[in-house]
Amino acid sequence: MRSKIRSGELPQPAETLEKCWVGKGTKRLCHGCGAALSSDDLEYELDIPGGGILLFDANCLAAWNGLRAERIAGPDAVE
Repeated sequence: MRSKIRSGELPQPAETLEKCWVGKGTKRLCHGCGAALSSDDLEYELDIPGGGILLFDANCLAAWNGLRAERIAGPDAVE
């Protein structure tokens, strides 16, 4: 996920999120790992500040939240 952030494919993790929705997977692709989220999976849809939506599975959401925590701890932590 760090490489996707460095390349600009994913935005930098924000300190806060607008909203996070959780529901059954809708066969859309996870922005973290690229896997299709089946109806057996939970799909996390994050509204990010400045507009835009990110979709994650549970593992990628955990990784994203870890990067958010690093960013809050220090401005250069994600770099």
